[in-house]
Amino acid sequence: MADKPTGILRRCDDWPEYDDYVRILGGAVVPVVSYGWMLAQCDRGEREFYLIDLDRLTPDQRDRLIAHLSMRFETSEQEVQSELAKYGGVPILSTHISVAIPMRYFT
Repeated sequence: MADKPTGILRRCDDWPEYDDYVRILGGAVVPVVSYGWMLAQCDRGEREFYLIDLDRLTPDQRDRLIAHLSMRFETSEQEVQSELAKYGGVPILSTHISVAIPMRYFT
């Protein structure tokens, strides 16, 4: 059986939405698409991101997250869903989440 990577959200001074994400997702443990991060451009230049795995969220978690992103970016929920489908998940800065890699991957 393949491992399903998860991360733990980290409270950071530069991330005022931490409490929102914990409320939306029902806790600080979050499914991620991969153990590895990816590089992408954002408003602060090139940064490391993980992707929250939408397929492993409950329907309620997914709906709350999409509604939150829709309000935050002042766009429709349909537009948010379309954009997230392009990425395969919800980008989250690597500084805002800790992802542990099983030791067996290092042997």
